[in-house]
Amino acid sequence: MPRHLIDLTGQIFHRLTVLERAENDKFNHVCWKCRCSCGNITKVSRTSLKSGNTKSCGCLHNKLLIERITTHGLSYSPEYRIWSHMIGRCHNPTDTAFKNYGGRGIIVCDEWRNDFMAFYNHVGKRPSLELSIDRIDNNFGYKPGNVKWSNRTEQQHNTRVNHLITINGITKNITQWAKVIGIRSRTIHNRLRSGWPPEKAILQPIRHHKPYSKNS
Repeated sequence: MPRHLIDLTGQIFHRLTVLERAENDKFNHVCWKCRCSCGNITKVSRTSLKSGNTKSCGCLHNKLLIERITTHGLSYSPEYRIWSHMIGRCHNPTDTAFKNYGGRGIIVCDEWRNDFMAFYNHVGKRPSLELSIDRIDNNFGYKPGNVKWSNRTEQQHNTRVNHLITINGITKNITQWAKVIGIRSRTIHNRLRSGWPPEKAILQPIRHHKPYSKNS
């Protein structure tokens, strides 16, 4: 251990007890291997330990979150399940849907991510069982003004309309490209479903068949 580095072994920071020096993180910050009071082992940077930004392996945040959400009596409601899944696909890399949401920058605003009731008070009770939460503009995340209750058909339509395609550095959704090129958006959708590359699906001209003539 370098002489100038203070040994934190054995010291306790909130719920964390320092066990030994760990490898630096990807930013080359000095890190320590710690045992949380819940029993989990975690690696924490020296800066986070000393500043108090990290107080546990993550269980403290979960505990406080559970304490907040269990006071409203809606922990087993459809709205709570929808809220939980919304956060998972946006912020949990192990979620099966993460690549289509958090993996491409779709997030839940801090207000809703940390407070179920803030989300519930904005969207209200789900009007019917076939509805789920949908983003109005698929280019943005879950936040006030960009969500609504939608059925499956509406969600699929919204996804198709907002499907983004980039050509020569220009990004537009299918409807916008259709207007620019002068072909129907349905034609582009059909081409994409048939396996056409996005650029060809948009730029390939429509072939108009010549009318049949007896003299031809």
